[in-house]
Amino acid sequence: DLDALEKGDIRAGLGTVSINYLISDIARLPKLLGGLRFGTICSHTVWEHFLQFDIALRTIKEICAPGGIHYHYIDFVDHKAYTAPERYDFWTFLTAPRNEYDPLCNKIRCSEMHELIKNVGFGIAEWKPEEADYPAGLREQLHKDWKHLSDADLRAIRVSCVLQS
Repeated sequence: DLDALEKGDIRAGLGTVSINYLISDIARLPKLLGGLRFGTICSHTVWEHFLQFDIALRTIKEICAPGGIHYHYIDFVDHKAYTAPERYDFWTFLTAPRNEYDPLCNKIRCSEMHELIKNVGFGIAEWKPEEADYPAGLREQLHKDWKHLSDADLRAIRVSCVLQS
C-alpha cells in the first residue's frame, strides 16, 4: 500500500509481510548477515543521511535478493529547517558550497539520486517526487555549486520510490 508507506506507516504499507528489525552501521551489514539476502527493504527518510552514499548504496545492493522489491521515502530538504525554521528553509543549504560539511544530510538532489540508484543496478519501478515552490529569489542566492539545478530539482523536496534489485 504505497499511500500508507508514503505516510510512514510501514506496517499498514506492507500488510502481512513478515518484518525483522536490525540496527547496525550499514557498512557492517554484509558481514553480520553472512549470506542472508532480503527480498524486501523499506526505509523512511534514511537515505539522505548516508554521508558516504556510494558505500551505503552498494551495500544495500549487496544485501538485496535478486528480484527483490524496495520502497524508500527520501527527503531532500535542509534538515535544519525542521529544528530552526525561523533561520532556515528547505533550500538554505543550497546557498553554501556543496562540500561544506553537513552532519544532517548528504545534499544529493532528486535527479542525482535517481541516476545513482540506476547506476548501481537497481531497476526503478516507480519514482514519485513531492514538490514545493521554492522561495522567490532563490536562484540568485544559490552557491555556484548549485546554479546548474533545474527547476524540477529545486522543487523536489522528497521522493517515494519503488526499486527492484
